[in-house]
Amino acid sequence: IQKCMFAVSVYPKGISSSPARLHRQQEPLESQDWLLILEPHWIQVHPCELRACTSTAASALEKGSRKDVTRAQTGLLSSCFHKRQNLHFISFLQFNRLVKISMARSPYFELACPNEAYHIIPPGTSSPVRIRFTPHKNQDYSHELICITGMERIVVPIRAIGTQATLEIPDQLDFSKCPVKYSTQKTLMVYNDCNLETQYHLYTESPFSVDPDTGTLGAGDTMEVTVEFHPRKVGDHSDILEVYRVIGECWALHGAQDNVDVVLSTNSLKFGKTFITTSNYKIMLIENRSNITAHFQWKAFLTEEEEYKERRRLEENIEKKDYGEDNTAILSHMVQEETAKVQEDPMLFSDDVFSIEPMEGEIGPNCSAEVKVTFKPLEALEYQCVAYCNISGRESRLPLHLTAQGQGPLVELSYNTLDLGDILVDTCHISEVKLINRGAIDASFRYIPSTKNLGYCFKFVPEEGIIAPGRIQTIQISFNATTVGTFEEEFQFRVAGSPTPAILTIKGCVCAATVHFNINELDFGNVSFGFPCTRKCHLINASPGSLTFNIRISQDGRQPAVSSFDQIHKHNDPSWRDGIHFYLEPREFTVNPSQGTILPHGYQDIEVTLCANTMMTFYRRLLVDLEGYGNEVTSLTVTARYQQLPCSPEPSGAHPVAGGVSCPPRLGQTAEFSGSPSAMGEKGVIFTETLVVCSSSLGEH
Repeated sequence: IQKCMFAVSVYPKGISSSPARLHRQQEPLESQDWLLILEPHWIQVHPCELRACTSTAASALEKGSRKDVTRAQTGLLSSCFHKRQNLHFISFLQFNRLVKISMARSPYFELACPNEAYHIIPPGTSSPVRIRFTPHKNQDYSHELICITGMERIVVPIRAIGTQATLEIPDQLDFSKCPVKYSTQKTLMVYNDCNLETQYHLYTESPFSVDPDTGTLGAGDTMEVTVEFHPRKVGDHSDILEVYRVIGECWALHGAQDNVDVVLSTNSLKFGKTFITTSNYKIMLIENRSNITAHFQWKAFLTEEEEYKERRRLEENIEKKDYGEDNTAILSHMVQEETAKVQEDPMLFSDDVFSIEPMEGEIGPNCSAEVKVTFKPLEALEYQCVAYCNISGRESRLPLHLTAQGQGPLVELSYNTLDLGDILVDTCHISEVKLINRGAIDASFRYIPSTKNLGYCFKFVPEEGIIAPGRIQTIQISFNATTVGTFEEEFQFRVAGSPTPAILTIKGCVCAATVHFNINELDFGNVSFGFPCTRKCHLINASPGSLTFNIRISQDGRQPAVSSFDQIHKHNDPSWRDGIHFYLEPREFTVNPSQGTILPHGYQDIEVTLCANTMMTFYRRLLVDLEGYGNEVTSLTVTARYQQLPCSPEPSGAHPVAGGVSCPPRLGQTAEFSGSPSAMGEKGVIFTETLVVCSSSLGEH
């Protein structure tokens, strides 16, 4: 037997192991010994398995003879050997130790010393035990050595491994330059040049892999093994292909990689404004300028490390998730299902507003693939996103920057500011504004009531609705102000899907009802008894609204007055004989018109006629009442003085009137004159008519 290996070790509790030193006394000839020397400061004992380790005996020696000593402190030294092997026992105690060595009978293993012999080990020293091994054929062997002390029984396993078959593989496998993230394969021939059947296991590390990695190869047989090189990064890579069960045989693997010429036609796409609920798309190309078939995938993350972090985060969230059931079996099953979904998720690109078609595919050599990127906004916002194209043959993923803006309904007002000007208080003002849909989608609007200042005085009809594309909605605005003063209010129309409302600003000035006359006083001067006299004035409306007025004279009577013009045409009227009798005070003033409506900032001509039926000085007021605003809003002073005609007779008595003024008798009454009878003439109509003629000749007086 040309090759034989023996292994045994001491494994202390809580201390890392290191290999023991193997010293060969002579060349491995027949009846020669292998000696494994394990020095005292190298080893300690474990009850089941013994391995070499670094340790010192100081701690055990310091405990003293009265301390309890464990098996680890006993320090039974064991060894592995070929043919004949020495085994040293080391005592870490401060007194002599008696150890009994025994071994079951075996045709392969035997003790060089007597079986079941006792060995005395002084403190801090070692005692060798020699074992002879005689193999009969090329195979594996095993046996046990029994070590008994006064405190414990220790079993030392003995193993011997037979000669192994030899496999022939090329010393080096060179892949040269290969595309990154692309699998390149080469075939390797493995030959068993021994006359033994062997089982093998091939092992290497990423980015290399081997298939099949395990198998059985008969004596003199040859097998093909495929070695794959799949690099993830650019640069040189090398590794070792190890073959287990064949000691010391390994082969070098070497490969280099570079990025293949696969590019995007553009690294950014910018979409114009797109109405919500509609979509917009653009086409781009992935160009494969290499000689290999490239596979592409659109990913959500730039690197695999970021994907791994995201998976871990999702898995942690699943573990923390409360399923609401106190059933451990069901909960565990649900967690496993969701965790499996996360682990199987390829982490492809996913977004609410952007979509890419196709998400993955293959591109032949020197070909290109069209990719459709669609944008469908949900809100009127600016959107930015990055999609990463993972391409076999390229180390890093290619970014595609996506930028777009969502557009809500385009609704405009016919004007943004409505100036109502001057408005009369407590009057209803009606105006209109138009909402115009200039977009390509329906616009749903709603009026937002204002709670500021005079907002409650406004009313909008309709307050909500839907405007079709290109259509107009007329909004009627009614305003009824109860507070005088200037105002400026903002009113909003909220449009669904639009981030900013349509704002209408309404301003104006609310004015009180104001009327006045164009003169300060209406003076009739001297007036004659029974002769109507008329004066004119203007009643001016200084308000922004129409006013309805009613004019009356203060302290005027209610019975119609009698004028001389009417009296002289009634020759048979009894008043010529008996005089005029008033049951009520006469209404001596007449206003024309006494009522009516004046337009905003307009005026009305007013005629006031005085027909004096009493002999007095008049002082009256012309009062103006405005409908809806109150009585006696304004007034005008009216004055007149009674003037006796030069040819009038002196009355024999005075007729008292209001104010204590003495006046001549009323028209038609008999008057007595002083002087000669020829000068008085006759009583009656002749004199009166003559008086009328005289009055007419005097004009107004």
